[in-house]
Amino acid sequence: MSRADTSAAPHKRQARGSRRGSRELALQALYQWLLSGDDVSTLLAQAAEKKEFARADAEYFRVLLRGVIERAAQLVEAVQPFLDRPVEQLSPIERALLLMAAYELIVALDVPDAKTAEGLVEQLHGVVSFFKIGYWLLIANGNDALISKIVDSGKNVFLDYKMFDIDETVKEGVRRAMDRGVKFVTVHGNSAIMRAASEARGNDEKLKIFAITVLTSMDGRDIEELGYHISVKELIEKRVRNAIACGCDGIIASPSDNPNEIRKLVSNQGLLIATPGVRPSWASSDDHKRPGTPEDAIRAGADYLVVGRPIIKSPEPRQSAERIIAEMKAGAGQA
Repeated sequence: MSRADTSAAPHKRQARGSRRGSRELALQALYQWLLSGDDVSTLLAQAAEKKEFARADAEYFRVLLRGVIERAAQLVEAVQPFLDRPVEQLSPIERALLLMAAYELIVALDVPDAKTAEGLVEQLHGVVSFFKIGYWLLIANGNDALISKIVDSGKNVFLDYKMFDIDETVKEGVRRAMDRGVKFVTVHGNSAIMRAASEARGNDEKLKIFAITVLTSMDGRDIEELGYHISVKELIEKRVRNAIACGCDGIIASPSDNPNEIRKLVSNQGLLIATPGVRPSWASSDDHKRPGTPEDAIRAGADYLVVGRPIIKSPEPRQSAERIIAEMKAGAGQA
């Protein structure tokens, strides 16, 4: 669909397969890769022949497998200091789980200036490949160049601007994100806003649109103050159903909201779920009212973990990120 005709009917997305099935297939393919050294094209072709492939989200599987393999050497080098034995001595399945966990961490660059953010990206090179840019940097001097530097270096940008405006403005915001090579954007609002974002994105599978459900800093009393006389769980379910109907790829939900349960409630196992409010046991929950540990979040079915202060406020950001990846690996083994 071209941009010229995105004002037509809402974009209809193909039904997704199982997100869990996609991760299981990716794990099998990574296991095979560690044993045989086959190239990505061969692994993708082999997976497509399996009967499980029909039940998986093919695009998510391809992105996950290719992304992990391309960064495998860097990921191994980064997490080795936190293992009790050399990576080579781990079983192939343990190594595959470790690599997947490292790939699914998103670091929130919630800092006041682009220079500090750029420094964090450099410190985390080889450990983290996905970075969230939100209001902290939205109008900061140098933010535009920062986005370009991250994308041009082969890393991913999650633009968390929570787009909330008239339809045409949201559409243009999404198109600018596509122009810049951004991977994720967030939208916040009613069905018209989410539908506008989906229409603007069209058939471009590189950009994923995530809808906000209930901010992790809010609880039942907060949403009641906003005029909602239902529980947080009920409001999340309502917003998730709207997001899916409007063509969004995923949602933002806290670890304690239980991603797997959300998918069951809305009968959509392919729904992508990114979880902020992730706090390891050794860090403060800060202002998050529905937090969860990295291990809990992965075990509950989160696809991506968004972590800010436990990493960026740490005197050793790289070490903190590596510790979190180790916890994610533990959760992935039980997912």
